[in-house]
Amino acid sequence: MPRALRGVITVLCTPLKRDGSLDLDAFRKLVRFQLHCRVHGIATLGLASESYKLTFRERVQLAQTLVEEVNGEVPLVVGTGGESGTIAVEQTRAVEAAGMDAVLVTPPLITKMREADIFSYYAQLVEKVTIPIMVQDASGLAGPLMSIDLLVRMHKELGIEYVKIEAIPAGPKIAEVIFRTGGRLKVFSGYGGLYLYDVLERGIMGFMPGCDLPEIYVQIWNLYQAGEKGLAWDLFRQVLPLIVLETQNIDIYVSITKKVLHHRGLLPNPAMRPPGVGEADPFLDKKIRAFLQEIGPSLESNEKSS
Repeated sequence: MPRALRGVITVLCTPLKRDGSLDLDAFRKLVRFQLHCRVHGIATLGLASESYKLTFRERVQLAQTLVEEVNGEVPLVVGTGGESGTIAVEQTRAVEAAGMDAVLVTPPLITKMREADIFSYYAQLVEKVTIPIMVQDASGLAGPLMSIDLLVRMHKELGIEYVKIEAIPAGPKIAEVIFRTGGRLKVFSGYGGLYLYDVLERGIMGFMPGCDLPEIYVQIWNLYQAGEKGLAWDLFRQVLPLIVLETQNIDIYVSITKKVLHHRGLLPNPAMRPPGVGEADPFLDKKIRAFLQEIGPSLESNEKSS
């Protein structure tokens, strides 16, 4: 039975070898480090995973490897979606069989859609799969706008359990969705954690940051839930400069996340699949090293994940 989602669910990047192929050994190490940092869940094949550059076979490989490596320790989420309901159903069925707890489904990102079309797209998925669906409202990054009315309707008529809201502004929309569904539509935030200061106060069920600083995000969540809001915000302010740097666009986000992980010894290289942001930027590397040195006391060692 799928487990409920709550708390910090980190979205894994996709480690690559220099020849562009998947580095599954590095992927496993990255998964182990998330578990070592006591994240509440792990996701793969999101936008921050370069999922839009992966083949169908690679997507299935990553989903299966994640399930094997986690071995039931925490709930798992995998991203699916496509430019048609047929593609989304095929992707979702493939990863559903691997043993995920939920799927994070993007709407078509290129096709121009009315809200009735978006509703039909998710209705087709609900009809064909049994795994819980998290709707990705990523209109702040890519894809169509989704109104509050649409999200509420999908919850009430389709039984959608989760939504990840990355709209701009996120806070008011999150608050209204929670209010109008009585909290039954469980809301997660994303956008690299940029709006965390606002959305934690709105009653989110959890948030889905990147995988480069998992221990920091877990500390922020746990402190906030324990009523230590001042300490939570002090820690958030420490990492905010990096978050602002990362969240310029998706490719920059992936590039900097991989650079941070590389500097932490958690990735053998920061390679991205082309086309994408180039790696060579000595100034940025210097800034990342200085940032990691500054927040060093709050970071976990990666030795136990090896």
